[in-house]
Amino acid sequence: MIVGDVVTTRLAKRLGFNTILVTSGQESIDAALDDAINWHWNFRALEERNRLYQEIFRCSSDIMFIYDNTGKTILATDSLLVEKNLPLLHEIFMQESQQLHKTEELVTFHKLDNIIWRIHAKKIQSSDKTYHVFCSKPFSESNKLAPDAFFYESKRELTLQLEHFRSESPRYNEQISKARAYSSSALPLIIQGAKGSGRNSFARMIFHNSPSCAKAFLIVECAHLKERDLRLLLEKADSPLTEQGYTIYFKEVDQLSETSAKKLSSYMEDTRLAKRHLLIFSCETTQPMSENGKLLFDYIKNTLNASILTIPSLNERKSDIPLLASLYINEFNSNLGRQIIGIRDDAMQLLQDFDWKHNLDQLKRVIRECVILSTEIYIKKDIVLSVLRDEATNLPLASPVSLNLRQSLEKITRDILREVMREEGMNQSRTAARLGISRSTLWRKLQG
Repeated sequence: MIVGDVVTTRLAKRLGFNTILVTSGQESIDAALDDAINWHWNFRALEERNRLYQEIFRCSSDIMFIYDNTGKTILATDSLLVEKNLPLLHEIFMQESQQLHKTEELVTFHKLDNIIWRIHAKKIQSSDKTYHVFCSKPFSESNKLAPDAFFYESKRELTLQLEHFRSESPRYNEQISKARAYSSSALPLIIQGAKGSGRNSFARMIFHNSPSCAKAFLIVECAHLKERDLRLLLEKADSPLTEQGYTIYFKEVDQLSETSAKKLSSYMEDTRLAKRHLLIFSCETTQPMSENGKLLFDYIKNTLNASILTIPSLNERKSDIPLLASLYINEFNSNLGRQIIGIRDDAMQLLQDFDWKHNLDQLKRVIRECVILSTEIYIKKDIVLSVLRDEATNLPLASPVSLNLRQSLEKITRDILREVMREEGMNQSRTAARLGISRSTLWRKLQG
């Protein structure tokens, strides 16, 4: 603080000092003294507020870092946990700072020393300066979770957007349109369909287009979830489920044990989980649902008032196989260093005739094998036939009681023909001879 005449205070201001101007006369001196007293009390109040904020900062359960727009640390929590993880935390914060140039706020999860950390990043504008504030919180006992029971993703990690996929199947396109509509809703959603039909891709698409996409996409693998894992997720005070605004995907929820299913439904009811997060559930329709699975499904559908999305199997949209095969070939060309251009027409026909019990997962595996085995730029019929014969050999044989007798006679006949053809290694000549019909008749009946 500089007290002086006009010349002195003018020079002091240029140098960045606070000043009090004193001119001649008693009134000027009294005013200068009053200004000095006011400055004192204002600075004292500011210091008190700073001490209060620092104390709140120290008492917070979150670990907090504040950076300016040059990456300089303005404020940071001081603790043994921070000291231990400081280099990795700083690296993560710098990565997330790049994302804050595109958005005002985001939430991501990272694993440090086998512990899951929640990173909440926010951009704050103050006068002409921009600050990046990071609040971090470890999920303290997350290292006790089974490694295949709980996952997390962010929007920028998702690469598949189904709305860009142009299906030849009207029913599949209908489900994509419904998924796009559901993504703007806060209501829970059930995604049902056969194993490998693409339910996970639909769940990610809904997250990608939802209002909560700036926050994390949490995946609970119910098929691998032990009761201890569920207890950690539901009962720990620092579990991500206790917060709000996330998209939580309970994958294969029908695979939960009876005890776990009851515990999850009670937790959702007691904590109003569906009010705090966007909940997505998947279940399989090709296998009979257990009694506890039915009870949980009924609770989600009727009590939580969930919408339902039913994904068609690959057998129901075989017209998409050429496009899917092309997408997979491009992927494997990149991953395996190959230069496959496409698939011969007669080879493609074999793929479209095949009975895809395991849907997209199986098709992707078959295309990968064909890419690996092919010695030419186009995949030939003999390569596809060889791979499909191996697939047919490895698939379990269906018993007659597995037939869906509620279908039309035409569909039941087609299922039987496919089963016999599978037993004959996808060889149409042997299949036709075994059934006592011509190959053209077999072809016509398979096409429906």
